[in-house]
Amino acid sequence: MINFITRIAGLVLAFGFFIGCSVLQNSSEQQSAESPDILSEQEFEEYLREVEKQISTNPTADLYLRKGNLLIEWAQLQSDPQQRTEFYQQADLALTKSDSLSDTLTNRGLEDEINQLRQVVWSSEHNEGVQYLQDAQSKDQYRQAGEHFTNASAIMPDSSSSYEMATRAFYKASESQRAITLLEEAQSRLHPPPVQLLESLAFLYMETGEPQKAAQIYNRALSQVTFSFNLMHGLANAYIESKEHQKAADILQELVEKQPNTVRYRKLLAKELYQGGEKQIQTIVDNVQENQSLDQNNFVQADSLFNSAEQQYSYLIDNHSEDMDLYFEAAQFYQNSAAYYQKLLPHLNNQMRKEISDTINRYLSTSLPLLEKMAEEEQPPQQIWQQLYQTYSYLGMEEEAMNVKDNL
Repeated sequence: MINFITRIAGLVLAFGFFIGCSVLQNSSEQQSAESPDILSEQEFEEYLREVEKQISTNPTADLYLRKGNLLIEWAQLQSDPQQRTEFYQQADLALTKSDSLSDTLTNRGLEDEINQLRQVVWSSEHNEGVQYLQDAQSKDQYRQAGEHFTNASAIMPDSSSSYEMATRAFYKASESQRAITLLEEAQSRLHPPPVQLLESLAFLYMETGEPQKAAQIYNRALSQVTFSFNLMHGLANAYIESKEHQKAADILQELVEKQPNTVRYRKLLAKELYQGGEKQIQTIVDNVQENQSLDQNNFVQADSLFNSAEQQYSYLIDNHSEDMDLYFEAAQFYQNSAAYYQKLLPHLNNQMRKEISDTINRYLSTSLPLLEKMAEEEQPPQQIWQQLYQTYSYLGMEEEAMNVKDNL
């Protein structure tokens, strides 16, 4: 579900890096008159303090550019890429401030210098990440790749490709939370965030057990496209995991309408419709046990959901008669629905009790040929014999009940 830039993309970015090297050299030459070529950590700190002192009294675009350059040079002294990120983030703020203070009409050269400086640093870090990712054989190497991509996104926060590549690297390094943090940051920085990035974030929310957050992101991604089976399927799964059965059923109904022959969509739809009805009936039973009156509207909704689920199972059985897993699911639907209707019987008036009793008998009778078909398989589960015996007995089919009793 998570798609990323390929090896070819990395090579293209490398070309951009070679072009930018001359820019970095020119920028360094310009700075050499103002600062030593090589500074120690302490000297960097002292020099930065001096630049910030000048900014406090006379904030200019040139001074902020100088601060950004200094922070980038300081970052590149760090051998561990993870130690560079904060410097790049501060450099980004300084360069952004420089850009905002410059007059674009008279300082076109300064604006270009800022953009080229960002591009060079971004290309360097991004391409190192690509190289690590291509050669990675261990989780630590994938993590190293992720750190380089993180640095690339820090100096150029609107680079969606660096966020996506970092996500891939951290995911392979088994650091899903790092990937999520980056994608959440990207979502707030990119307007609008790419659909692919949103899909990756939703996927990771699902992977880390946060289906409600996943559903929000899938919905946001869907708002940016006309239609997507992947996004719709992901949203349905998110609602299923969140136990929002009606919302899941609504999405699955749309998928079934677009792909009526896709068995998995119909199976999921039938299951969600059933679970929605089950939830409604359990609510009714809980309420009447607390001496509340039977909610007729809830009952009608539950009955409608069960009927809709039955329609899906009937369609599936008619068109996929050799699928034993389907037979089992359908049989359990009829058995479980009958059991939930039985819970209601003590709380119904005579007329409704007669109607529901007829429905129970019909559901159990419909389950019999499905159970009998499975009983013909080699070594059927003990549950099948148990349900056959109970169903025959309930329906008064004593001879058939005795015939299967020996298998219990």
